[in-house]
Amino acid sequence: MPSQKNVGLLDTYAETLSRAPNFVLTRYTGMTVAQLTDLRQKLLESGYRYQIIKNNIFNLALQNREDLENYPVDQLAGPLGGVFSGEDLPVAAKILKEYSKGNDKLIIVSGVFESRFLSDKDVERIAGLPGKSELLATIAATINAPATQIASMMNNVIASLARGIKAVGEKNG
Repeated sequence: MPSQKNVGLLDTYAETLSRAPNFVLTRYTGMTVAQLTDLRQKLLESGYRYQIIKNNIFNLALQNREDLENYPVDQLAGPLGGVFSGEDLPVAAKILKEYSKGNDKLIIVSGVFESRFLSDKDVERIAGLPGKSELLATIAATINAPATQIASMMNNVIASLARGIKAVGEKNG
């Protein structure tokens, strides 16, 4: 019979996965409390939480997800931490990748994005993608550029006309 604590943890994982179905798992063996705190702070600045995973219970939560097939259970071994995301996983992956460059004890293990298993290499590739806010800013700038150019051109025409009228007015006195 599972303990109430484990049942509660399973419910917590299930709720987390329903709210934020995309995630990256990392191995943190050998990291100090100060290093984990620093990592958590960096993630928190971007709106993410790093949480330590209890592997067997997390595996049960993954098995209960109907949209996720064939998650390799062997990925759930050793001390793991996870970062969960609703839509903007590339930002979290980017933070983890950057942090792991300066700390070789943080190892990206795997992840899930849009109901698909990601290997460690896949997570690193996703870390190279722009985040949702970056994409929206790029799209907005692209859409806005022609309007800005038209407005600038119209301003130049009006300014030239005003200078011409002023010159004619000064000449005729």
